[in-house]
Amino acid sequence: MASVEQTVSQLDSLEIEDVNKKRKAAGASSVSEADTSVVVGETEHKTLRQLKNKSKINPVNEVKKIIEQSDTEVEDESNWMRKELAEINNKLSNMLTKNDSGLKSMMRELVNEMKDELFKSVIHKIETLESSVFEKQQEDDKFANEVKRLEEQLNNEKDEKQQYKMEMTKQQLTNEKKINELEQYSGRNNIRLSGCVDKENG
Repeated sequence: MASVEQTVSQLDSLEIEDVNKKRKAAGASSVSEADTSVVVGETEHKTLRQLKNKSKINPVNEVKKIIEQSDTEVEDESNWMRKELAEINNKLSNMLTKNDSGLKSMMRELVNEMKDELFKSVIHKIETLESSVFEKQQEDDKFANEVKRLEEQLNNEKDEKQQYKMEMTKQQLTNEKKINELEQYSGRNNIRLSGCVDKENG
């Protein structure tokens, strides 16, 4: 505020100096100009007063007007905010006391959305589990087939082994029989002489 008043007083002093200079210049003119200078001086004096009044009023009053306008704007804004807060408080109190049917519908929508999301996630998990179970089942079937094939192969090998064993036993019996027969035939063909003396010995 002090700087504004200083600038106003500086403006006043400058304007007064300009008017004095003009008066001095007008005083040096002729008589007819002197008559007109009186009239001009009076009009200049009036304009000077008006300028003084304007210059005195304008800066301070403008600042006051701006402050008043900002005050009214702030007050309007605060009133609007109070109304908004009152409405929000009203809505919150209605929601807390369950007087508002919108809360029930909002809760229903929220629960339904949560159900849908949960249902989707459960379905997705079930599908992934089903696919993994299907893959495991295929692997189990593959292993079961492999085990079955190996069991059949083992049984076949056992059968073959048993058959070889039987054939070997049979062959052994046959061989023993043949050996026995050979021994018997060779014993028949051999003649033993008793009581004869060898020539070499005699």
